[in-house]
Amino acid sequence: MLTKFSAVIPMSHKFGNIDSWTRDKLEKVEAYLAAYLTALKNQKFTLEYIDAFAGNGFVTRKIDMPAQTLFDTDETVILRDFIDGSARVALQTTPPFARYTFIEKHRARCRDLERLKVDFPNLATSIEVICGEANSHVQDLCRPDWIRAQRRGVMFLDPYGTQVTWETIRAIANTRAIDLWILFPLGTVNRLLNRNGQIRPGRKRRLDTLFGEAKWFDEIYQATEHNTLFRDSPSIAFSKTSDPFGAITRYFVRRLQTVFANVAEKPLIMRNSANSPMFLLCFAAGNPKGAPIAVKIAQHILGKE
Repeated sequence: MLTKFSAVIPMSHKFGNIDSWTRDKLEKVEAYLAAYLTALKNQKFTLEYIDAFAGNGFVTRKIDMPAQTLFDTDETVILRDFIDGSARVALQTTPPFARYTFIEKHRARCRDLERLKVDFPNLATSIEVICGEANSHVQDLCRPDWIRAQRRGVMFLDPYGTQVTWETIRAIANTRAIDLWILFPLGTVNRLLNRNGQIRPGRKRRLDTLFGEAKWFDEIYQATEHNTLFRDSPSIAFSKTSDPFGAITRYFVRRLQTVFANVAEKPLIMRNSANSPMFLLCFAAGNPKGAPIAVKIAQHILGKE
């Protein structure tokens, strides 16, 4: 269960509001971890949890403070509203995983993650903190020996934007042993898509890298021919579909289905306080043998059976 604190902690993470969707995603991942560990506790697998973009272990509320202190890692402030982040949620789930890997790019946050070994001394030898770029480290961890080595795992990808590449998602799927929870940046992707389809090259490359192909354009845009007096052939104009969020959702789910054994077909749309779509919470199962049950559990947790 997510816990809420009032305490003094290092100021090593930019603060954000604890919106309902933040709590919701953590509660749903927590519920799956509990079900996963219970289901496999008597199996002869080495069970692992991998958290990329792990942050510093906390989710905190936004507070008023001098701007310069946001980047001063030696400062401490009293927080009156913060909850366990995904790393701490995983460490509190029972029975425990045999191994926990937390990946974070920022050094100050990595130092905070290292303190988890002190906060959870019984799990200290099972915790590894990797300070570096998530995509490269996840791809390195996802070598194709997981099945042979009797390893199984759950990975949570919670990026700050569109940092996750399709090559990373493909590498996770190729292990055939890792179940993936990913927070897909639905709102950010929609903002990158101009109404008329005239997307700058840099944005197109960014979306191609995220989806692993350029076919997303045809899924989200409609072409219309226009006859003019000054051209021999009609011109083509593109317009965004009337339901871009739905089109992006369906397309990303289909992309996951091309590489994973099974996928929850109804991800959860997470909205901000203004009811605008922000993220998709998606689930994909890696191991073909256990995938149907895993997806059934995940879809029930997502609440869209």
